[in-house]
Amino acid sequence: MKAAEFRENQLDAQLIISDRLAALGKMAAGIGHEINNPLAVMFQITGWMKDLLQEEDPQKCRHYEEYEVALEKLDAHIKRARTVVHNMLAYAGRLGPRAVRADINEILSRAIAVLENYARINNIEIQKDFSADVPSIRVDPEQLEQVFFNFISNAIDAIEKEGTIHIETGVAESQIVIHITDDGPGIPEEDRERIFDPFFTTKITGKGTGLGLWVNYSLIQKMGGAIQLQSEPGKGTTFTVSLPIPCLEEVNPKTAGSLSAPLIC
Repeated sequence: MKAAEFRENQLDAQLIISDRLAALGKMAAGIGHEINNPLAVMFQITGWMKDLLQEEDPQKCRHYEEYEVALEKLDAHIKRARTVVHNMLAYAGRLGPRAVRADINEILSRAIAVLENYARINNIEIQKDFSADVPSIRVDPEQLEQVFFNFISNAIDAIEKEGTIHIETGVAESQIVIHITDDGPGIPEEDRERIFDPFFTTKITGKGTGLGLWVNYSLIQKMGGAIQLQSEPGKGTTFTVSLPIPCLEEVNPKTAGSLSAPLIC
């Protein structure tokens, strides 16, 4: 194939991907708004049920604790669904990022908590090695939680049965560094070159959209960070996420944690 023909084919492929992403954005926005309404109603109903439960006498209500636990679980899953919808709308360009001061270790812990049971039933252990030196930084916590969720979920799927996922946080050269390592089968070299491409997936049809890692890459780039991949067939995979640590905030009780707090560089 001639160089000119090769470049033309590449351009055609990029245009097709661009069209698909534009269509995906419109679809995500439509679906997101349609799902948001019933989720809001469900959230109001669980709140109303909690209020009613508070009026009950725990001694006379036979299953009081079970109802309370069930409502908390419903709330947690509704919030999770709302987070996913929020991210869909953000990917579609309908929402701006919500930057607040957040703890990276806490965000990771929330993502792990969602997937812990899924990992456990597959005999996969998630090990945490979080550094206490990791500072809080301004990020969109929901988007970052989705990034970590995608990485950990992919690691579980890669291992399939019986294995270990090791998640480590630390600080190096003004960067927060997060390593997510699995002892799965690893990624072949030819796939590593395309792993962050949209619509590229190594999963069987119906198991993956090929958008998870592409979304991760896009979101981390927007946060000023970077993602590195290390993998060898038979030796597992490590994704390393680096996020910049901004200038230190001036200590001021009135502005601490605020997006408008002054900075010292």
